[in-house]
Formats: sequence, structure tokens, C-alpha cells
Amino acid sequence: MFNKLKVIFSLLTIGTAIGTFAENPFLKFGTSEKPVKIINLGKKVFIVTEHHIYESQKDRLISRYQSDVKINDALIDTSLWLGTEKGLVELSSSSFQQKTNANIKVLKGNITALCKDSLQQLWVAAQWEGTFVLKKDSLFKKMEVVPNLSMSANNEPYVWIGSSVGLYKLSITDDQWLRYAEEGYSGYELPDNIIEQLYSFKNSGTWVIMADHIGFIPNHHVEGHVPAFNFIGTADNVIHDIAAYAHHSFLFATTTGLIFLPTEPEDPHHHDGGYTEVHATPKSLPVGIEVDMDKLQLNASFKKNEIQSLWVDAQNNLWVANVEGIQKVRHKLMKKALDTKHEQQVHTQHVH
Repeated sequence: MFNKLKVIFSLLTIGTAIGTFAENPFLKFGTSEKPVKIINLGKKVFIVTEHHIYESQKDRLISRYQSDVKINDALIDTSLWLGTEKGLVELSSSSFQQKTNANIKVLKGNITALCKDSLQQLWVAAQWEGTFVLKKDSLFKKMEVVPNLSMSANNEPYVWIGSSVGLYKLSITDDQWLRYAEEGYSGYELPDNIIEQLYSFKNSGTWVIMADHIGFIPNHHVEGHVPAFNFIGTADNVIHDIAAYAHHSFLFATTTGLIFLPTEPEDPHHHDGGYTEVHATPKSLPVGIEVDMDKLQLNASFKKNEIQSLWVDAQNNLWVANVEGIQKVRHKLMKKALDTKHEQQVHTQHVH
């Protein structure tokens, strides 16, 4: 009788383990390539890589589109928009067939970024052609600044444009703009002019990834010192992606793994002096926490390949992708991994 019970217990244990892994399967790409962005349309989840669009369907990925040219960014609404190294591409979000719109063919160069503003207008950052907005199926140039390296927007009435000559805050209702740069004045200063990447989040703010610094601009920021620091984790750590998590917290995908920031940086007090006259204090920035990757039950692929892309869905499940595929991490596993009582705080190097 004891042996029978032992066998039954073993089978139940194996069944539970298999069920756990089946619940969060690792969905492999058809070919190894860098993921660009994880996007969704309703309950449908898509992963865009440098040359493919895949749709996630429970235990498999379905290839929906293949691009001959490199894809830099993607955005989905009634259409699926791709920013490629040879212009802007518009696909049907249902059939994935390319639409024929002669008006968007005016951009033939490298498209570095796409975003939607608070009026649901599509913005296009063309590296050497400027910044454009799409209205009634036609593109209108809004800013000439080049090279355009990055762009983002959220629920505020402006878009952020990153270039090699500073950061621009461009109004979506008129032609007014504001520039943040090393040589700025009256509080509109950053420690670096090269803006490599921008990440904007609704009801929160915008992360500014510079060549040698990281900054955060809250939505309610008017003027004053922008919270900035040199690195997160280690001095040579590279940020691949940022996702907003619950209660104004953030997840960073970096070369050293996932780092959790439980709160956004505090908005500093207004000041009249330049950036060099203001010093960031430890209270200005949150403390990063290393996420225990083992608790996420990730596929072995993530042991050898860094997480390149992140997305948090409406149920606070985390989707992670590397060069080989994508995996969903259930919210309950995330809560366990983010138990800060057992995690190690990482160093954030402040700007002085």
C-alpha cells in the first residue's frame, strides 16, 4: 500500500512540474534574431523582431510577416506600422498585407522610432529627414532636427525627440518646442547631448537614455534639474529595454539581468542655477533591486542570452524576449521574484 501511494505521489509531482512549465512555454523564433518590440492588439500579442512579426498563440508562435529590410520599431492600431531602415511600412493588422499609401512613401531613409501621442496621432522619427506626424493619411514635417535617434510620447500634450544635439519637447497642438542639452540654461539641462533611447509611460514620466547617463523626467515636470545618474548595476551595464510595472515601478532589462526599481525618481525642487550647480542626492533616485531570475522559471535559453525586450500586460504578467524566443511570466511568479526582503540592492551611481 505504501509503495502504491509513493508511486501516485510521484506521478502527481511530475504532473505538477510539467503543468508549470506548460503554463509558461518558451516560444521559439523561426530564426535567431534580435527582438525589437512586444506589442498587443486587444488580447492578441505580437513579437516584432528585426525581420519578422510573430503572433503568440498559447504554445506556439505563428509567423505573420517577413521583412527584407531591418525593422527598428513597430506600433499597432487599425494598422500595423513598421519603422524600417528603408522607410515606413503600413500593414493590415488583420491580414498583415502591405497597404499601398503613396503619401508615406516620401520617407525612404532610416526610420528610428514611432509613437502615438495623446490625440492618437502617429509620429515618425526619420534619422536624416526630420520628425513627421500623420494626418489624414499624409505625413507633415514638424521638426527639422537631425539626426533623429529616438522618440516617445504618452498621455501628455507633447512628444519627446532624442537627437545627437539634445532632447526636444515638442507640442502636439502647435509648433512650440523646448530643448534640453548640456549647454542649456534656466533649468533645461541634461548631462549629455546624445539621446540614444526614450521610454515614456502613462501617468508616470519619461526615461532618457543618454550615451553616458540615465535621466527621468516626470510628466508634471516644468523646469529644474532632471534626476540623472551614470549607470544602474555596474558601470558597464547596458539597458536593453524598460517596462512600467505596478504602482509607478519599473523593470529594466540589462546586460546583468533584470533590475527592479520600486519607485520613480523624485522630482527635485525648482532651481535657478545650471546643472553643474545642483547635485543629485541619494533621495533623488530609487534603489535598484536585482530580480532573482530563477524564481521566474525561465527557459534555459535565458541563461546564455540576455533579455532584449520587455512588456507587461493588463494582468501584470511579464513577457520577456531574447534572440531565440519569447516567454510569459505569470504575475504570481513576478510577485515572488520581487519579494524585496530577499533581494540584493544594486548600486546606482549618481551624477555630481
